[in-house]
Amino acid sequence: MMPAMAILLCFVAYPVFSSFVTSLSDGAGGYSFDTYISLLTDSNVQTNIRYTVSIVLWTVALTILFALILSVYLRFSSSKNAFWIGKIILLPKFVPGVIAVFAFMSVIRNGGGLTRISYQITGERFLPQLLHTDTGIIIMNLWFNIPFATLLLMSALYKISNNQIDSGRDIGLKNLDILFKIVIPHIKNTIYLAATFVFISTMGAFTTPFLMGENAVKMLGVNLFQEFSVYQDYSRAAALSVIIFAISSVVGALYIRIMFNDKKSTFS
Repeated sequence: MMPAMAILLCFVAYPVFSSFVTSLSDGAGGYSFDTYISLLTDSNVQTNIRYTVSIVLWTVALTILFALILSVYLRFSSSKNAFWIGKIILLPKFVPGVIAVFAFMSVIRNGGGLTRISYQITGERFLPQLLHTDTGIIIMNLWFNIPFATLLLMSALYKISNNQIDSGRDIGLKNLDILFKIVIPHIKNTIYLAATFVFISTMGAFTTPFLMGENAVKMLGVNLFQEFSVYQDYSRAAALSVIIFAISSVVGALYIRIMFNDKKSTFS
């Protein structure tokens, strides 16, 4: 217990506290909330927050949807396709992030891989218009997050025995009924866990939005980097990091509350 608490204090609590103190500095040796007021009343920052949350929510929703479909298929299918998909689903986890992003950019940019392939097949140049858009960022996020979420859900699905599925079929349940009445209730906690991890990791993402994002509006990770490295406004950078942590903490607290209520209802 003590080593875990020490790690938590050193690598989570102290950096957050230090950032919070830095964000309150007014540059004259005093402390105030002026930096937060300045940030939260800045229309550009407000736009960046909405933009970031929108991308994160779309990423979470689509990741869980595709991961659920994949994990159910891999768990209950014995086909060769399922076997090979189960093997290659791990591939993105072994590709360095920067390399994956640059490879994806070379495919989706106008004049890239998709354009050349479409020209060879149809004789017309197809322009995806995906690079430097929120759609492109979301697709790249799916590449990183779907394998992780799929593995999490599969670990939960293997706790469901085939006898439970057969029992459902014996009483006349169709496939969708089995999915919504047997499978999802059994793995809902793992779904919440996967969604929480994806939300938090995407909320603070930097590489993908930095390389593929827009110039007019930015995700908070890129906004923070610019405040720290380009403008060297350490108070604003610290305040942005606290805001990112606060938003992520709300989601983490929601997950803990759901788990607590679930256990409470189980024992009641």
